[in-house]
Amino acid sequence: MLSITFQFNESARIRVCFMLCALTFLGVGLSTLYLLAVRHLSSSVAEYTSLVEGYDADYLVTALTYLASVAVVLDVLGLCASYAAMYPERRERSQLKLFVMTLAQLCLVVAFAVGSVLCYTHADRVSDSFKVPLPLSLSLSLFLSPSALFRPLSIFPPPPP
Repeated sequence: MLSITFQFNESARIRVCFMLCALTFLGVGLSTLYLLAVRHLSSSVAEYTSLVEGYDADYLVTALTYLASVAVVLDVLGLCASYAAMYPERRERSQLKLFVMTLAQLCLVVAFAVGSVLCYTHADRVSDSFKVPLPLSLSLSLFLSPSALFRPLSIFPPPPP
């Protein structure tokens, strides 16, 4: 297999490692933000998905939470490995670590792509289930009940107490 080699002087290597550290630090922040967003959205959408018959999205939330947690851990380990590669005396030992971290990050990109496809699939299923029209008798009883005069109109029913 033909390998690609680059000739860098020491100052260029330090700049590349510094940029790698900065990008990995950005990855830590984005993965943490993703973890917080998954937890917040799962709690806010749970009241509506409980209305869909036969739908259980707990495994999707759990999988996305684990994926975000693994991303945070891998980014922190990648940050340590790229920081160690900045110094010439530690560079030889960190080459294998950087290669393994690159493969792990590529696997993480694929896992995030699969997670996004799963999210769109579940969102489509939930939105399709709310598009089913109510029978005429049920819709008339909902709109003509006395309590309907004192509650605001909404597409979604109010959350359970």
